[in-house]
Amino acid sequence: LVFEMASSFPVKHWPATDAILPSHLIQLKNPTIFQGKINSWDFARNWVPELICDLLGEKTTTFKVCPLWGTRTYRKQFEEDQVLFETDCQFVEATFADFRAWLGEKARTHAGSTDDPRGADSNVSSTGGDDGATACVTAQHQRDQTHEGSRDAPLTKKARLLSGNPLIRYPPSQYWVYADYKYMTEVCSDVPELLCAIDWSVFGFPGRDGTQSTLWVGSRGACTPCHYDTYGCNLVAQLSGKKKWTLFSPEDSAKLYPSRLPYEESSVFSSINVESADLSRHPNFATATAYEALLSPGDVLYVPPHWWHYVQCMEDSVSVNTWLELPSDDNERVKEALVRTLVSTVFECSDENSRSKWVNPNEVIFPLEQNIQLLSMALTQAAASQHGSGWSGSITAEDLIAAATDSDVIELMASRLLRRLGDGNTDAAKEGGANEGGASP
Repeated sequence: LVFEMASSFPVKHWPATDAILPSHLIQLKNPTIFQGKINSWDFARNWVPELICDLLGEKTTTFKVCPLWGTRTYRKQFEEDQVLFETDCQFVEATFADFRAWLGEKARTHAGSTDDPRGADSNVSSTGGDDGATACVTAQHQRDQTHEGSRDAPLTKKARLLSGNPLIRYPPSQYWVYADYKYMTEVCSDVPELLCAIDWSVFGFPGRDGTQSTLWVGSRGACTPCHYDTYGCNLVAQLSGKKKWTLFSPEDSAKLYPSRLPYEESSVFSSINVESADLSRHPNFATATAYEALLSPGDVLYVPPHWWHYVQCMEDSVSVNTWLELPSDDNERVKEALVRTLVSTVFECSDENSRSKWVNPNEVIFPLEQNIQLLSMALTQAAASQHGSGWSGSITAEDLIAAATDSDVIELMASRLLRRLGDGNTDAAKEGGANEGGASP
């Protein structure tokens, strides 16, 4: 069943000359799109994927690669309603020049094509803002950088394997490629003008630029699974192409069947493919309210704390974001330290197959001693925030055991596990046609 989006949220039109204060953002309870606020980002508004790849050239990073939804390759590996987590993707070390060549192969493969397995309405990347000059500059860059052989036939399988480009082995007709969540201080270290091109002072954060931002460069169809971030709130600037954001309120959290697996610090994932949900398995999702936003170049989206979001590249696209800190982050870091400690402990005792599915590839599992040190640091910071002074001393493994085995904690865990067992039996009965009821999240 394809879940139909129910609502949209307001688009704020802020005069370019009017300042936005951080207090304005924090007071917003719903996701909000700002238009016209980054018109002053003259250079950044030219950033199409090809230009970014040309500027970063031989810089090596890790690209996420996954089959396009609905393709033959996808159907061979995944169920239609399956959630594609990072543990289901492949990760390829390559240069941005390699990605540029892959995009060129993609252009040859899809020349004149307009169909999109993710439902995009266009095969052409958009350019930033309303400025016709900007569009002309970007289009000219693309024409100048296109190789003479761009209209040649796609590479054969043998040619792909012999090219030396690790991305070329993934046919663009079957796969998407994503350089996602890249700290600009790392990937743009050799091109400082990229860092200076981002200026969040237009939102009331003077001095915040690319050094406090992350870069996202993806091909059409690339996506991020539905999740919410436990820390802070988010400002996302769409620089080229279009991205669709599907958002859910924190009030609907239980209806999204939250999970901490695969584990990633500060990310709580939904167990549901929000585009193709199986309501027989997740009946409560039917009453969740989805808010959909299609971001175009020049749009900036504000995502309030703990709002769920599923993000798709409808076209080849570039965006940057910055996470804004909140006073509640100190308490959230204590919780995250506890989750990391629990996951790490169980992880160390698990088999190799479970390990590959439990932890995202970008995460590092620490030994117990190091996790306890991190937990002590988080508790110290939280105590300082709450009481105005630090907490002397540190916790021990014995303290952790005492807290985890507190009678109230054990009672809550037992209750949750019994309910989970009951849900499993309910699902089994439903499959046998014996029960029409829905399982609790």
